Amino acid sequence: MDRNLRVAPSKSLIDRPGHLIPKVLECDDKGCTGTNTDNRIKNALREAKACGLHCLVHAGENGSAASVSEAVYDMFAERIGHGYHILDNASIYSDMKSKNVHFEVCPLSSRLTGSVSCDWSQHPVHYFIRDGINFSISTDDPTVTGQWLIEEEKMLLTKVGLTAEQLKAANLRAAKACFLGGEDKEDLLRHICARRDSANICA
Repeated sequence: MDRNLRVAPSKSLIDRPGHLIPKVLECDDKGCTGTNTDNRIKNALREAKACGLHCLVHAGENGSAASVSEAVYDMFAERIGHGYHILDNASIYSDMKSKNVHFEVCPLSSRLTGSVSCDWSQHPVHYFIRDGINFSISTDDPTVTGQWLIEEEKMLLTKVGLTAEQLKAANLRAAKACFLGGEDKEDLLRHICARRDSANICA
């Protein structure tokens, strides 16, 4: 659902979730990443959670760290799209780390949208690695950025300063944070680990 659009079409899907589950695993809320999200959106996500759907919310991209707290505590987010601005608030940063909330980091997009204006050496991804934040690498929207995941990873290696091992670890975290259940998730993890050069990231 999109916070910039009217709520009714989004909520209509959640009003009849029986035919969606298990084909649909998550409810994704995007749009403005400020605080004070419309209560109708929050209620729709509450219903989605009650119906067994997982919730993913875009927050802390151009908005404040507080928008990430709102997403987690009021909108039941298990994963956060972006979330770079948690670095602006030490308390929220520590809280998100302790809760092991997963962040989808989109490096090129973060620069193109202006949500991250520093040079690559100071990009939030470096602090996330340093502090053990649960994150993975994504592209946001390759049709807009013009860059797919392979190119995103090459950029991280050649311009941003990540190592191959750090990228492999991020891919494994992505699999662990996905919304597959049971044996399907175990199969995915085994598939990824079988292709890793370093066994320790699969521990």
